[in-house]
Order: sequence, then C-alpha cells, then structure tokens
Amino acid sequence: MAYWYAIQCVSGKEEPVRKKLSAQFDKYETYLPKREMVIRRAGNLLNESKPIFPGYLFIKSASKLIYQEAMSLVKKVNDFSATATIYKVIGMNRESEILGSHEVTPVSQSEMDILLQLTGETETVSISEYCKIGDKVSIIRGPLKGLEALVIKINVRKKRLKLLLTMCGQEQLIDFPAELVS
Repeated sequence: MAYWYAIQCVSGKEEPVRKKLSAQFDKYETYLPKREMVIRRAGNLLNESKPIFPGYLFIKSASKLIYQEAMSLVKKVNDFSATATIYKVIGMNRESEILGSHEVTPVSQSEMDILLQLTGETETVSISEYCKIGDKVSIIRGPLKGLEALVIKINVRKKRLKLLLTMCGQEQLIDFPAELVS
C-alpha cells in the first residue's frame, strides 16, 4: 500500500523543492498538482500553470513515515539548498511522538484519488471550455428555451453573454445569463 503526505514549503518554491526531493530521495514519488490559468500581463493574455495549493506538494511513500524520518527529510532538503525551504510534513505532531505514536498522519487515499483523477497524468487541470465569440448556443431554460443564438460578446466576470437571436424574422441583440445556455 502507498501513503501520500503533504509537504508545506515556501510559496512559489514548490518546483525547486520538488527537484531537491527527487534528487535526494529516490524512494519518494513527488506530485505537484497545477491548474492552467489565463493571466493578463502588460495587456497580453498568457497561459500559465500555477499550483492548485500554493506552498504545498505531495510525496508518495511505500511505507508509513515516522516522525524522525520526516524531520530528516526536512533537514536534508533545507541543508542542501537555501532556496528550496520546507517548513514541515503535514501531520507530524511532536505531541503524538511523546504519546507513543511515531507515525506521521498521511493524506487520505480518497482525497488523493480525487486530485489524481482531476489532474490526470499531466498533473495539470486544464482551462475549462467556455463558449467563444461566434459560437452557436442553445437556450436551455426560461421563456426562450429551445432557441438558438450566436454569441457576440462575453463578459466572463459578470457571467453574461450578448446574443444575436432571430425572432419573428428579425435579429435581436439580447443580454443573457451564461448559465442559461449550452
């Protein structure tokens, strides 16, 4: 059985921490779930991948981690590189070591299954498909249900569409909620 652990590190340094972990510990598989985003920089739209959980990444171990092993992992990575700083392995409680439980609490397999399914083999959640200007859409609810229209303008922030709809032989431009079309 495999066990997943969340590692807290400096936000924005997830990739360097991942590389240091992979270089020093071949017995751990690393996982850094990301999401694709459209970012506006200097007036340009750019596609970027950012971590879903900034400041965190996951490792997979064939056996349960004990407190001393987790402390050693943190110390080795931090000593090896000043730029890749790990704060802690989530679930390592000093109190539990004192009480006799030396194991670090793993992330539940059901939670990891959801993440792994969501990101797939690429470890990245792609951008959701949204209708584009020029697409033909169908109205799915309301008094205009069943009619087709052409998307003229999209306001993503307000979740509104400008639709060109032909009614009674005339083209009408209407403002419409995005959730009412497919």
